Amino acid sequence: MVRKQETVTSLVISVGRRQITLIGDPDAAQISILSGGDIHQLQIGSSLHLDEATLPHVAAAGILAALQELEPLVVRVPAAFGAIEVSANAGSLTLQDLQAQTLRVRTISGAVRGRLAVSDLQIISAMGALDLRLGRFRQAALKTDSGDISLQLPEDFQDLQVQSESGAVRISCPEGLRAKVEAESRSGTVQAVRLAEYPDRQIRVHTGSGPIIIR
Repeated sequence: MVRKQETVTSLVISVGRRQITLIGDPDAAQISILSGGDIHQLQIGSSLHLDEATLPHVAAAGILAALQELEPLVVRVPAAFGAIEVSANAGSLTLQDLQAQTLRVRTISGAVRGRLAVSDLQIISAMGALDLRLGRFRQAALKTDSGDISLQLPEDFQDLQVQSESGAVRISCPEGLRAKVEAESRSGTVQAVRLAEYPDRQIRVHTGSGPIIIR
């Protein structure tokens, strides 16, 4: 069953241990939230905030049917969507071909993984691992305390900043990539492939004790 509701241009999700999946849908004109077998469509236009106070109940102007405690939240997002913000404690975040102008993510121990093409990306996690295949972006800032970071880079981007205290950082570069690379670790090992310098494209990686591998 499909239920059409009010319009949305920005999406904020705040959860505890709930698993979240954001799916980019190039054919969609609305956000679709999957809940209890229903598809709840929202036309683009305003903002929507989903949190643990609203998800267990019929709320947010009837957008969602009741979600059981810890039931995964699955959201389909149109291509080139505006702003998305996600905060989670232990719940994981999976990104499936997500496209957006801005994505902000904060987790404590939940992992963040998947494929995405976001112009302005920021992910901060304490212990959660990051495993991402990045499409074209303008700037990306990724930070963990102890979570490992694994990245596959696109050919087209401007500025990448990666920081981890004790987590390992592994970055795979496409063949022929040109970029200015800065990789430093206080006590961890650093292995970085030599790239032809290109001042308009920067890769900056800093760790405390975690190893750095750029290949």
